[in-house]
Amino acid sequence: MRDERGSISTWAVLASLCMMLVLGLGVDLAGHVAAEQRARQVAFEAARTGGQQVELDTLATTGTLTPDPARVSAAADGYLTAAGYTGTNTVGATTVSVTATGDYECRFLTLLGIDRLPVTGTGQVEIHRVLDGRPR
Repeated sequence: MRDERGSISTWAVLASLCMMLVLGLGVDLAGHVAAEQRARQVAFEAARTGGQQVELDTLATTGTLTPDPARVSAAADGYLTAAGYTGTNTVGATTVSVTATGDYECRFLTLLGIDRLPVTGTGQVEIHRVLDGRPR
């Protein structure tokens, strides 16, 4: 009986370490997925903010919506910066696309030497005149 004393303790310690590692991986991977979703949300909101920046003179004279590229870029970049992201934006004839880039700070993967995981999200909006909820 004395020869087997402590063998369950070694197994319990190893099993506990493995379970904590798996739990830590789950926490960090779930956090990374949530950070990716947040990046997509920020990118979409930055595109929406940029999409509201139109050339007012063109709208007043011709009635057509034309995005003002300088103002779109400034508004989108300002939103990204305020949200703690960096990124790029592209202005089309009637669309604004924004890509937000950031990092997820790992909680458990730091034990393996991984401090951050990159996150990226993309959002795009179309610019329309709307009256009573219907595009015109």
